Amino acid sequence: MKHITNQWKKRSAIIFLVSFIICLILWTLSMSEWAATINAKPVEAHDEPDLSALMMMILPFVKVVVLTLVPALLCLAIMRIIELITNKRHSKSMMTNQTLAPALSASPITLQCIERIDETHDTVTFIFKAPAVNYISGQHIILMVNINQKIYRRAYTLSSTPSRPTTWTITVKRVQGGRISNYLVDQFQPNMLIQAMPPTGQFNLSECKTDEHYLFLSAGSGITPQMSMTRYLLDMNAQSHIQFIYFARSVDDLIFGKELERLAKHHENMTLSIVLSEQPSAGHRTGLLNNILLDELVPDLTKRAVFTCGPEPFMDILQDCLESRDFDMNYFHKESFGQSQESREGRQGTTLFTVNVPDYAASSEVNGSVTLLDVLDEMNVPIDQDCRSGICGACKCKVTKGDVQDTSKNVLTDDAINQGYVLACSTHIRSDIEVMLV
Repeated sequence: MKHITNQWKKRSAIIFLVSFIICLILWTLSMSEWAATINAKPVEAHDEPDLSALMMMILPFVKVVVLTLVPALLCLAIMRIIELITNKRHSKSMMTNQTLAPALSASPITLQCIERIDETHDTVTFIFKAPAVNYISGQHIILMVNINQKIYRRAYTLSSTPSRPTTWTITVKRVQGGRISNYLVDQFQPNMLIQAMPPTGQFNLSECKTDEHYLFLSAGSGITPQMSMTRYLLDMNAQSHIQFIYFARSVDDLIFGKELERLAKHHENMTLSIVLSEQPSAGHRTGLLNNILLDELVPDLTKRAVFTCGPEPFMDILQDCLESRDFDMNYFHKESFGQSQESREGRQGTTLFTVNVPDYAASSEVNGSVTLLDVLDEMNVPIDQDCRSGICGACKCKVTKGDVQDTSKNVLTDDAINQGYVLACSTHIRSDIEVMLV
């Protein structure tokens, strides 16, 4: 039903125009028959007015109107009513989808790849046959990848939209030295199977406090959750205005570039700005995110919900820009996968620190290039873990002594952070520390 209401104004105009033309043609034919009848029987000057002749002129017009314009207008009215009902339910549906989604199962689901699409020279979209599991735009799945008989877990946002329930898609970018992403880009092909945990995550449309205006800012592969949200909102014919700002190094690095331009061209309620940071190109802005550029692109932030995903420094700059404009940060939502293990592989460290876990009588000397989760794994300390990307919160633990550097605070409250809780998968050791598991 949601697809029927899409672009109803254009369709209704066409329906009305066609019906009106048919009406004119039929009425003209009817009037010709009436004129022929009158000519065949001339009226004498002193005769009384012939009411039957008048009825012959009026009745065809009435019939034509009833048969053409009335059904057309009725059709348009029904379409308009459907649109109003759909829009009214739109904001409510985004809030109730969370409760409608089935509880996450402890068992993984099996996904079968049915297609792969090369988005750029180093980015691939994998399309899977969709399982019977609901999700909300912006959420992620955790893939369990079997490489040489060892299972690795990584989180990937669904770039697909729940409004198209037959497929799921993820979009994977090659990472220098990355084990999982590079395996998928190089080796994973259609008809292959992979295990995944059901969708989850708080970075989604149901967390939004408004459905009037959206501002999506992304950089690099951080575009995937906003792409899912944009597809969903446009599929649902939402009347909200979508401003989409995408930062990339060059035109060759634009993920979903052609689709974004097509969507912005065909939807009046969507505006698109593409900013290139390294290689200028005609038709696109060049530069880096800062206060001046944000003021030019978004002069008015009133009633806007801001969603951002990308490298941590990029999102920090955006947050500073918003706070300097006294933006209500309750409307600010960010997704960070932290500094992934893949991007840290091969990095060297020289200073050694001691990690103690008193509850398990475990201790180890490590350098600062590895994550706290890697260290606890090596020490055989039983810590929960799923995404290893700083978003699921499974590896939360408490640093009771010492200094660490954490790149993700997702799912941690301010109170928990003040008490010393960290996400082990995105935390690096900066001194001798003691750790307590939750």
